[in-house]
Amino acid sequence: MTTPLAGEVVVTAVTPTPDGPVVTARYTVAPDEPVLAGHYRAFPIFPGVCLVECVHRAAVASSPGAVLSTMDSVRLLAPVFPGDTVDITLSWRDSLSCKASVAVDSRAVASVALTYRSTL
Repeated sequence: MTTPLAGEVVVTAVTPTPDGPVVTARYTVAPDEPVLAGHYRAFPIFPGVCLVECVHRAAVASSPGAVLSTMDSVRLLAPVFPGDTVDITLSWRDSLSCKASVAVDSRAVASVALTYRSTL
């Protein structure tokens, strides 16, 4: 899979709930991330599309066979900088759609809703 991320999104827990699994995951933005070089050279900011990629990776890790179909909603709320650790809390609303909150140090930085199709 081609990806703009230099590191791995680490799923830290998958918790079953009556409404569907809740996934927590983490990604640390390395100071030498390749995407930072062209994204405001004097003031690097982790691109929003990379936050969506982090959510997508957490979703796929918890739902094998899922293929991204649509980005239903993406809201970027605050910047993410080199060295930040991004915490993702993803809730599956049903077997093919999820909603995630993304935070750095408990500060909301994005909300993302994605829909998948199954290849299984």
